[in-house]
Amino acid sequence: MDIHANGRSLASDARTSDAFASKRKQQILHLREPSWETSRLSRIARHIQQTSAFSIVSGGAISRRGNRRRMSVSSALAAWREIEATANSVCLGLIAEPGMAAAAVSCILADGWKGGALPGAIALIGYDQQIVSTCLTICTWSQSQGQSQNHTRMTKVGLTDPVAFEWPPLAIFIEADDPSIAECARACRKLRAANVPIRLEIVDPFSNSPAEDLTDATISEFVSEVDAFFDAHLAADFPKMR
Repeated sequence: MDIHANGRSLASDARTSDAFASKRKQQILHLREPSWETSRLSRIARHIQQTSAFSIVSGGAISRRGNRRRMSVSSALAAWREIEATANSVCLGLIAEPGMAAAAVSCILADGWKGGALPGAIALIGYDQQIVSTCLTICTWSQSQGQSQNHTRMTKVGLTDPVAFEWPPLAIFIEADDPSIAECARACRKLRAANVPIRLEIVDPFSNSPAEDLTDATISEFVSEVDAFFDAHLAADFPKMR
């Protein structure tokens, strides 16, 4: 699957050239769905790509269509493996919205439990129940680790006894008018109680706002919050171990 970085000039970057250079290995893989091309989320995606302090890599569109679902998730995983093959995963982040993109992130987390590479941080733009379910399942696996009565069951589903699982920091950025905000807050509390490092960020509405009310300032503030999350958690420059 082809992936590409959206270029940006140093002149458009508010950071100094030294700061820019120190972050050149920090890349963010952005997974999204075709329907967003005609939605206001597409404008958000373009703004992230154009103004983020990080190099944003597009993982391409992910289809919801019937038999193409598995192929689409596989393509997203291929995009992750392609970018991860060239840089240490602690320097890489993921952005995903609910749906097939989040399903791909769930697969990446499950693969990480089995020893696969995990991103340095994950930002979810909206609430997705599948991500929560996956995280709780991994917590169950962690609790079961080392218990002989569960070893056979884990082996049957293709799991091996892994080294201690280290969660990547997760953040859910949810709009203030999102009807699922209460459910999302409860899910985050449940995950934090299970020692999952997840945070909830409530942002100004953008996806359902009238086009004339969706200002660049609103979008820029949102992008700045996403950037701050990645800036706090991604390693600036950590060589890839061969």
